[in-house]
Amino acid sequence: MSIDSTFVKISGETVKVEPTDSIFVKNLVVGTVATQLDDDTRVREEITILADDNNTDTIYIGDISSQLFPLVPGAALTIRKCSLSNIYARANTGTQTLHIIAGGW
Repeated sequence: MSIDSTFVKISGETVKVEPTDSIFVKNLVVGTVATQLDDDTRVREEITILADDNNTDTIYIGDISSQLFPLVPGAALTIRKCSLSNIYARANTGTQTLHIIAGGW
């Protein structure tokens, strides 16, 4: 789910409003090849990534060339002032699930 913009009427005129508190929510299944969290290039105020409690192995977070930050099942990481498109994840083995929530831009 992503809330991007809305249109409101002000003095009879329709105006497009870009909210600064837009919320992005996504579940992502990752394998052993690095996967981009999303192709959204807007810089987000905060991105929280949670490794599902039911995962059976570690997920590694990083950029396109290197994913070294480990998230064991149930662990979370918050990144500030970053774009979802700059963050990549890969599983150590098999397929594992991430839960992602991001706000503002």
